[in-house]
Amino acid sequence: MKLEHKNEYFELNSLFRVAYEILNRDNEKCIEHASETDIPIEDRYRFVFDEYVKELDTAEIQYTSETIEEIESNLTLIVNASKSYLLGNIEDSLNYAETIFKKLEKRIVEIKENAYFYRARATSFYQSLDRKEMFHIPFNKRYLIGNQRYSTSGIPCLYLGESTYICWEELGRPNPYTCNFICAKNVKPLKVLDMTIPSISESSSVSIIPIILSSCLSSRKNRVFKQEYILPQLIMYAIIKRNEQVSGIKYHSTSLFYSDYPFYSDANKLKSDIEKHNNYVFPALNKGDDNDFLSDDLVNCFHTTNTFSIWQHQLVSSKEYMPIPSGEGGIDTTLNYLNNSAFGQLDRIFMKNDFASLKQDITGIVNTRLHEFDIRIN
Repeated sequence: MKLEHKNEYFELNSLFRVAYEILNRDNEKCIEHASETDIPIEDRYRFVFDEYVKELDTAEIQYTSETIEEIESNLTLIVNASKSYLLGNIEDSLNYAETIFKKLEKRIVEIKENAYFYRARATSFYQSLDRKEMFHIPFNKRYLIGNQRYSTSGIPCLYLGESTYICWEELGRPNPYTCNFICAKNVKPLKVLDMTIPSISESSSVSIIPIILSSCLSSRKNRVFKQEYILPQLIMYAIIKRNEQVSGIKYHSTSLFYSDYPFYSDANKLKSDIEKHNNYVFPALNKGDDNDFLSDDLVNCFHTTNTFSIWQHQLVSSKEYMPIPSGEGGIDTTLNYLNNSAFGQLDRIFMKNDFASLKQDITGIVNTRLHEFDIRIN
C-alpha cells in the first residue's frame, strides 16, 4: 500500500506515518537477511523500539524523559516475555503477559451495539455455506485450528473485519467468486483491547506504541512456528483470563503495512480507508448445551445476515452502479475507490438485510438490489 507523506491522513495521525515507516524498515531488513534462519525476535523488537525513539522528534510528538524510560522498560518486558516462552518457561511468559496487559489497559474501548462486522470464507468448488459454518470453528473440530497471530492451536476464535475487502485480503486474495461472505452486528456493547495505532491526541499512548508495533511484525509464510506471533498470542492469553471484562482485540491487518493496496487513490487520505483495514478477534470460550459446538457467549452477542456468494448473483448491474464521492475535506469530486469496488457495494448490501441470532432462522435470500438502498458510506 503506497502512502505518500503528503497524504492528508498523516496530518491527522503522524503516529500512523511513524508506524508505517518503521514496520517497513524492519520488513526490508528481514528481506535483506535472506537466510534460512530468522533474525532473532528480540533483535527485531530492539530495532523497532530504537527506530521509534528516533522518530519521536521528527514526527513532532510530545514526550518527556519519563516517556523514554517507560519505552525502555516496555522493551525489556516484551524481550523477557518472548525469551521465557522460547526457553519453555511458559509460566514466566504468562506472568510477563499480565504485566504487558496492564500497560495496555488504557487502550480498552467500548464498541456500541449494532456495529457492523464482516467475515469471509473461501471454498474450492463454489460452495454455499450456511450461517453457522461462517462462524468460528466449532469446538468438536479443534483439530482444524492452527496458529494465527492472535490465537494458538486448538483454541477457536471468531475473526471479523470492518469491511468485506479486508476479510478477502486476510484470506490471501482468493478468487472473490469462490468466497462466502456474511455480516454480523453486536446486539450488546463490547469491550475490546484496541491494538490499532492511536491518534496523535492520545499522548498517554506514546510509550506503548512500540508494543503495538511489535505485535504487527511481518512473518514468513513458510514457517510452521512464527516467532512474531509470540507477543500477540501472550496478549490474547491475558484477554482470555479476564474474558468477562474484555471480549477481544481490535487490530490493524498487517496488509495495511506490507501489501500493495489495490484501491489506492486520492481517497486514501480518508480516515475511513484506514479503518476498513481493522480486524477483530474474539476467543470462543463457553460451549453451549446444543449440538452446534459454538460459543454461547458469541452466538448471543452477534446476530448475522444470511451468507452471500458473489457467484450466485450478478452483484451490480450498470444502472445500479452509483459512484460514491469521498465527502470529506470538501473534495466531493474525489471518488473513494474502495467504497465503489465490489467490496464496498457488498458492505452496503449487507447493511440493508435482516440480522438474527444463529439460534433463529432467516427466511429469504440476501437482497442485492442496490438501487433500493439509501446508504452512503465514507
